Amino acid sequence: MKKKLVFLYLSLMFSTVRGQYPAALPSSGAISVKAISDWMLTAGEITAGTYSISDLNNKSHLTDKTAPYSLSDWYGYGAIPFTSCGNSFSVAHYAGSVSPVSKLITYTTVSTNVSGTTKCWITQNLGAEHSATSVNDATAASGGWYWQFNRAQGIKVGDDGIITPTSWYTSITENSDWTAANDPCTLLLGSGWRMPTYSEWVTVGNNAAFGSTALSYTSVLKLHGAGFSYSGSTFVLTNRGYNLSTWSSTQADATTGWEASDQGSHQPLLYNVPKGCAMPLRCLK
Repeated sequence: MKKKLVFLYLSLMFSTVRGQYPAALPSSGAISVKAISDWMLTAGEITAGTYSISDLNNKSHLTDKTAPYSLSDWYGYGAIPFTSCGNSFSVAHYAGSVSPVSKLITYTTVSTNVSGTTKCWITQNLGAEHSATSVNDATAASGGWYWQFNRAQGIKVGDDGIITPTSWYTSITENSDWTAANDPCTLLLGSGWRMPTYSEWVTVGNNAAFGSTALSYTSVLKLHGAGFSYSGSTFVLTNRGYNLSTWSSTQADATTGWEASDQGSHQPLLYNVPKGCAMPLRCLK
């Protein structure tokens, strides 16, 4: 039987296999699974063995093996699917056309009407390992990943502020808002998750709870200065630990998009900036 790859989602809450299965995957059989190198997992393709789902479930940790499966079977250890707002959930991100690295990330959520209607927001940047520990948190773990306007591919920035790859910049001219097909929130977190619009960020900025940089951080959204990069002439992030900058999904014109930014001292305001800039993202549903 031809082997196929499936993403393995892990959970302490379930004893079942959960994955993103190819459309042509048979309903049962043997499958080759690539485990993410994180937590209790060993990287590599599952290629040999006769372990069943229940056999694997009795192991102290998962190693590379071939397991018989059916799409009704579940197995897991680590990643937790989204169930309801206010609860945490975790996602196994795999390096590719959206995520810049492979990483298992737990996201915390909050239900709030700060954008005008009640929505569920993640309380950290997309790709961040956790919420910021302070308003001036300048670490990569809190900053998350960065994106150019209407581009699905995420960009990695280290603790030293160096952008990877250094050839990241592309000038963008196109008459389009951020399309649903390119929305990293949807692509990485799943159906229903999306980026905030211009109007939603304006409403957030007008909320009294966001009247200063300090208040933005202590608010339910835990906004902080993750920095940005405005220019293709540099591969170093600007103002990390100082400037709150994040994209909306709305363009200003063919060459600029609207960003929410506190400019280091005020509540989130909207500025039109070149679409080629790299900024973090927040997500809601």
